[in-house]
Amino acid sequence: MGGEEDFPEDAVVSHLTRHGHKTLWIVLLSILAALIVLMVGSFFAARAYFQDRVAPGVSFGNVSVVGKDARQINAMVNGTVQRSTITVSDGQGKTVKASLRDLGVNVDTHATVRALIGAKGTNPFNRLNPVNHATVPLSATANKLTAGEFVTTAFVTPGDRAVPSSIAFNNDTHTFTATEGKGGSIPESEPVTAAVARMIAQPGTPAPVQGGDRSVDV
Repeated sequence: MGGEEDFPEDAVVSHLTRHGHKTLWIVLLSILAALIVLMVGSFFAARAYFQDRVAPGVSFGNVSVVGKDARQINAMVNGTVQRSTITVSDGQGKTVKASLRDLGVNVDTHATVRALIGAKGTNPFNRLNPVNHATVPLSATANKLTAGEFVTTAFVTPGDRAVPSSIAFNNDTHTFTATEGKGGSIPESEPVTAAVARMIAQPGTPAPVQGGDRSVDV
């Protein structure tokens, strides 16, 4: 026919449009793939970083301890225990400040460190999720008898203390000997032991509590 074949203008536009859409999809899929690779890489990097550190969302004594290692946590636990004092008052103007040890609390620092680092379990998705929170208490045991003895010593003089009646076996005479008690004052230690329990759960902030004593007859 001699001349160059003419293409309809709408066919050329349609071809360019399809080519543009294809290029756009390639760009979008490339960006999506890069984001997925970045997210997967970040996940494994975070998993490795927090393997021996406190996970996101973990707190101790109302303080976030995210990312701290065992050495840092050990120092923090010791400092928190020292600040965890309870000031006991008898309601009559006398007050006594007591440490957790004074009140019969035995703190296991190493167990507390392990509990903080192991908080939120071993599932990596649950462990690394910052929305999932965990509050770790002190790993400690409390002796209520020691707390009661502390309150007694602090607020009741020896001459005013109530003494219960008792019976003891005499090995020499092979008989039982009864000793009559006497009325007096005994400590009101329940508020103190409750304050100790709260301090173990949320350590670090000094707390006041009213204890004192009450009179009993024997």
